[in-house]
Amino acid sequence: MEQIIEDLKRDEGFRGVPYVCTGGMLTVGYGRNLVSNGLTENEADYLLRNDVARAIIDLQILSFWAGLSSVRRDVLVNMCVNLGFDGLMQFKKMLKALADRDYRLAADEMIRSRWYTQTGSRARRLVGMMIRNERECV
Repeated sequence: MEQIIEDLKRDEGFRGVPYVCTGGMLTVGYGRNLVSNGLTENEADYLLRNDVARAIIDLQILSFWAGLSSVRRDVLVNMCVNLGFDGLMQFKKMLKALADRDYRLAADEMIRSRWYTQTGSRARRLVGMMIRNERECV
């Protein structure tokens, strides 16, 4: 099996972002046809776990990260996975409020964002978690 894996890696080449192959199919990785093959739930779970781990590593640069409760950390991880780290860093007023430990203001800044109106029940739940410091909100 290892030889065919190496052959396919050589023949397909690796692309970390989706592209349209010569056959017109959306493809990623080593020639993975996303139209015909998609992802299994196990593959999607693996990717999600990697995304969460990467978000946690990225978020540790925030000076206030260590002082946040696990619930509020989870709010930031959720938003980071959803928006990307750079997208989350655009929430400057929310991040300042978190640094100041003003969780109500942080929640208000979440509510004032376009993300809030676009994200629906997820955003409402995360705002509740930020305010109450409890997992089961809304």
